[in-house]
Amino acid sequence: MSRRFKDNKDKAILLRNSFQWLYMVIWLLFLFVFMFGVIFRVVSFKVTRESGSTMNISVIVSQLDRSLDVGDEVAAFSGKSNFVGEIAAFAGDEITLGTGKSSLVDCLVYKKQGFFSLDELGEVIKDKKVPENCVLVLRDVIPEYGYLRVGEIIEDDHIIGRAECIVYPFNMIGKSVSEMIDI
Repeated sequence: MSRRFKDNKDKAILLRNSFQWLYMVIWLLFLFVFMFGVIFRVVSFKVTRESGSTMNISVIVSQLDRSLDVGDEVAAFSGKSNFVGEIAAFAGDEITLGTGKSSLVDCLVYKKQGFFSLDELGEVIKDKKVPENCVLVLRDVIPEYGYLRVGEIIEDDHIIGRAECIVYPFNMIGKSVSEMIDI
């Protein structure tokens, strides 16, 4: 076998192997984009700690499963910001509000307005039930004057999906969203 023929054969094998690797990389890139564009999504938001400092958190959100139950942790958006909260009630469920032990929340946000009593809320929502096509989502807020359990009535289509696990900060990667309380 001549030296020239062997060199050409080696070049052909190298070229074929290079194209196979490139093909595999393109498919992996496509799979990655599909997984995190269609099946999962990464949502980022700010959390205020008890110390008053804020930090960014990112969570993986599953978008395919839209069957949610009370108590599920979901990622949602309200206005211009994202947040993670727990589903407390669906359309038609009665709202309890105030500082009593049977109340769900201390404050309720509906249409960008805060309500601290059922009387105030009753002027806007006559039957004091979650409106149609809406969900009551609970979240903890730590404003400058103390800790509040805030409920927000948002439209169904403002729910991005079920919050699965934390991906940032890296020291909490893979942990459940319910463990954000420990941050």
